[in-house]
Amino acid sequence: MSKFWYVTGELTEVQRYINVPMRWCEQYPARERREFWLARTDGIDQEVKLVVHSRSMPARRGHEVCVLLLGELAVGLVNLSTGQRVNFIDADPPLLLRRCDVLAAVGIFVSELESFSPLTVGKWPETGLGKV
Repeated sequence: MSKFWYVTGELTEVQRYINVPMRWCEQYPARERREFWLARTDGIDQEVKLVVHSRSMPARRGHEVCVLLLGELAVGLVNLSTGQRVNFIDADPPLLLRRCDVLAAVGIFVSELESFSPLTVGKWPETGLGKV
């Protein structure tokens, strides 16, 4: 089981990358990936590299930040210089519909329309129910 821990330091570098889906049905809620390096200020002379898949990053180079980690995954960030904070888990919620889901819904709708078209209504077998 992973434990929560935090790293405090000054941002020395922030890089932004764009993720592009490889297939037509894939859609990533966070198309941006941020890699950032922290120079730790808690007495350990070490730089830490962290990767976050999120659109929001409330900190820039030179800001003092505190990053909450779950194992190796960054789940939250507090910018101590400006007071801003972000929860990376809630910042980019998963999508409700993908492109292929919409295509399937349209296909089902069209097939239902065809079953109730005027050409097929007259060809339905008569059951004799409701006749006087």
